[in-house]
Amino acid sequence: MTRIILINPYIFPKDIRGRGRWDSQRPVSPIGPYKVMNFGLLSLASFLQKHDLEAHILDLYIEGLDERAVVKQVYDIDPALVGISCPSALNYVPTLRIAKVIKEVKPDTFIVVGGQHIAFLSEVALRECSGIDAVCYGEGEITMLQLCEYLRGKRKLSDVKGIAFKHKGRILYTEPSVGLDINALSPIDYTIYPHWKECIPLIEESRGCPYRCEFCSNSNFYNAKIRFKRPETLINDVHNAVQIYGEGVPIVIMCSTFGLNPMFAKKFLRELKRLGYDLRLLASTRVDAPWRFFINYMDGLFDQIRFGLESGSPLMLQLMNKTASPTTYLRLAEKAFREFKSREIPVMVNIILGYCGENPETLMQSLRFLIKNKGFIDGVWGSPLLCYPGSPLNNSLGKYNAIFGSSLVRTPVADRVHAYPVNPSFHFTFDQMIVVNKVVMKMFNNPDAFYTYHKWTLGLNPHSQPPGFYPPDDVFKALLVGADPSEVELNFPEDFVNKFGLLKRELKEEV
Repeated sequence: MTRIILINPYIFPKDIRGRGRWDSQRPVSPIGPYKVMNFGLLSLASFLQKHDLEAHILDLYIEGLDERAVVKQVYDIDPALVGISCPSALNYVPTLRIAKVIKEVKPDTFIVVGGQHIAFLSEVALRECSGIDAVCYGEGEITMLQLCEYLRGKRKLSDVKGIAFKHKGRILYTEPSVGLDINALSPIDYTIYPHWKECIPLIEESRGCPYRCEFCSNSNFYNAKIRFKRPETLINDVHNAVQIYGEGVPIVIMCSTFGLNPMFAKKFLRELKRLGYDLRLLASTRVDAPWRFFINYMDGLFDQIRFGLESGSPLMLQLMNKTASPTTYLRLAEKAFREFKSREIPVMVNIILGYCGENPETLMQSLRFLIKNKGFIDGVWGSPLLCYPGSPLNNSLGKYNAIFGSSLVRTPVADRVHAYPVNPSFHFTFDQMIVVNKVVMKMFNNPDAFYTYHKWTLGLNPHSQPPGFYPPDDVFKALLVGADPSEVELNFPEDFVNKFGLLKRELKEEV
């Protein structure tokens, strides 16, 4: 049987501007690292096992491991194929290091890397790391099956769909892989993931995104297409999670925008309520999604809903290509916040303050919009702009530079990971926008909102029955350790800062 190792790398959780250390593998916390599954690897491993392939997952971040552990696993399992996931810029350097180490100790092992960040860096990655044999530049299921056929001598490498590889000094691209029916991926076998009992289960509602927001690479990765799971498949996924984890489990619904197929969403939620499962759900959606067709069925099921609002400025929304009708979009946002809040579903809003062209007036428009709707928003989480490979923004930067003075912040770290902070305009720098986002977060967040948002990122408390979140103090501790005190304190009101101060003094004795 063909043996495969799938690796989720550790991360370099440091400022992309290069400030601070760049040799750390992961932050140390009193309760361990964040326990969030790499759903792509989990789904892939479950799929491969259904095809009689022996798939092992190694999560270096959750397990606190480094390259030495990878070498041991490679020797113990002796895989024919190793797949390394690189979904984010902060995984890029570790991905290359891991590939290099494996190739040095087991030269015959075929190494393929994939994920939304490295998929757009196929040629760069192949030239920067001789340990990589191929880059998967799309979805991985069919590609991995065909790579196994290649390794068994049943297919040429050039016939494997969806990869880039080196051949006689040139880099060749094969025909793109066609996305398979995602209903065929269910059910997921959570038990094959390391420390699965401490990870919140994830179910995939849809795959892809039909929108083309300029700052996001998702649309290009999926060619602006979206595929939905059937409601009955989703119900089976929930049943599967409840059977494995037990009642009372929190579940994250994986999708770019929940409910874009409103009839599917309505049928799924209605059946879920009928079954009477004791669970809590989290999903992300858009304010202009057709939520009004199914919101009546969300009561009592959702722990929170997250909206990617991005801005309260019509000009910024247009430049982001978030919507073609900013006025209608913002009117729908106000209605959505009120409707969800009236049903006691916490409303979390994500924003980008500092997009290309941001100026004092557009900033004030966003702030006035948030203030106007403050009574219906439970938390606001802001960030400045980063330019990622594969995002449409790469093609617009020249235009924005000429009109607004927008520019990339080039640092050795940004060059190394191929993702760049952006100075938005003649008016603001990236560093200034970091401060602005923190101040706005300070205005709109309180300890309860902070906990409501971040409790989902830590995984499940193994000491609670049924499976549940860590208590607030543990969440605060996990986020505090290793953080820059000045950055932590800037985000929160005075009473929260004081609580952080007390926790930090307590932690000095524990760590």
